[in-house]
Amino acid sequence: MKDRGAILPAGHSADAAYWFDGRSGNFVTSTYYMNEEPAWVKAFNARKLMNGYFEKGWSTLYPVETYVQSTKDDKPYEGKPFGADQRGFPYDLKKFVDKSFGTVSSTPYGNTLTIEMAKAAIENEKLGADDITDMLTVSFSSPDYIGHAFGPNSIEVEDTYLRLDRDLSSFFKYLDTKLGKGQYMVFLTADHAVAHVPGFMKENNLPAGTFDDAAVRKWINDNAEKKFSIKNAVEQVINYQLYIDYAVLEAGKVDRDDFKAWALEELKQHPAIMSTFDLHEVPETPMPAKIRNMIENGFNQKLSGDIQFVFNPGWFDGWDKGTTHGSWNPYDSHIPLLW
Repeated sequence: MKDRGAILPAGHSADAAYWFDGRSGNFVTSTYYMNEEPAWVKAFNARKLMNGYFEKGWSTLYPVETYVQSTKDDKPYEGKPFGADQRGFPYDLKKFVDKSFGTVSSTPYGNTLTIEMAKAAIENEKLGADDITDMLTVSFSSPDYIGHAFGPNSIEVEDTYLRLDRDLSSFFKYLDTKLGKGQYMVFLTADHAVAHVPGFMKENNLPAGTFDDAAVRKWINDNAEKKFSIKNAVEQVINYQLYIDYAVLEAGKVDRDDFKAWALEELKQHPAIMSTFDLHEVPETPMPAKIRNMIENGFNQKLSGDIQFVFNPGWFDGWDKGTTHGSWNPYDSHIPLLW
């Protein structure tokens, strides 16, 4: 469904990459691959399969009382991707027919639609039809959209994976018939995991919270103005990093090392933050080996910031509805690899 979910797995030398455009309701591509979509993609788009899914609505696959791996439905800390009037199962999606096509991404039908597109690619590009190995990457983005909105303990997520399991079973049976058993290899993995919704954590007496980049940037800059008499010394706070405006420091005759040392200690006052590091001094900074390895692997000399901070468990940069990902913790970074 996502552009990055299509382009990144395929790599630079792919023959094509297609992703779902929520505005038009079509699978599209880039001029990097071709000037326009092939006829078979246009024909697939013309079917507007998502309208049929919207007509069906979203009810649980099995009786809702059997969903024992979830919290109760319609928790106050869950998002409302279908509108404030849609408060739990069953979801009426008819209002999205022929409009708001992108809503399908926040339902399990996004996975179903992706599989149908994958089948169309196999049929029309004649994948697996000769003795030259073909590679098809399929990215299921709906679990991400649904997980962000409702959280990993929601009935919506449990139902999504039950349906994805069924969709994958159907797809593998299709491959058995089309290509033959033993004539293809499948591997499954993921790009990240997810944190629990802070509201769920607090409901269960566990520490958690959210972090606001803009608010923290203002807080640091306000305090820096009081201490150093300079304004807007921090350009940006993003991806758990501070970007310092060195021109501001120079104009205010503030020593870089003095400012960094102050900012490192100042950030530690925030309840979300467990530790802070100067990204240019990681080798000399004591820290757990796992965190060091992740920071070093993610460091880009041209793009990274100046100061890295690490959250306490249960905290993330986000909002009070739904959840997100991006921390180093195993609950957020451990992923499967199945062959």
